[in-house]
Amino acid sequence: ESGSSWTLDSSSESSGFNFSSNDGFIGWDCSSSNYVDGYSGSSDERLKENIEPLKGSAEKVAALRAVEFDWTDEREIKFAKKRTGNAHDFGFIAQEVEKVVPEVVGERRNGMKTINYAKVVPLLLDVIQDLTQRIERLESKSD
Repeated sequence: ESGSSWTLDSSSESSGFNFSSNDGFIGWDCSSSNYVDGYSGSSDERLKENIEPLKGSAEKVAALRAVEFDWTDEREIKFAKKRTGNAHDFGFIAQEVEKVVPEVVGERRNGMKTINYAKVVPLLLDVIQDLTQRIERLESKSD
């Protein structure tokens, strides 16, 4: 887009770098494996409209299957070992998640599926808040 500018900062002591747009809309913190370690996305209310509470979070979360597994891809193994010391990990299977919450699944140029785990957090928070309210109601009935 015309007028956009970007900053690349590779001065960190680690082997990673920070890449961000100077307008503050996009930013990545990347490790030497070229996978995104962290992401900070726009969330300012002034950038949004049609703001509504989430619906159906409990059903979506209930349909997700959390798994543990061992990586088979050499780059993934290297990245996992850098983070945890071994190739064993936990998470979701992107193809399964895509059937439930397609908004959080992406695809790399090589066709491999990805999950934006940060986008799952609002669903989990919504479910936790709902369960907390239910517990409080039950506790007030028993008093």
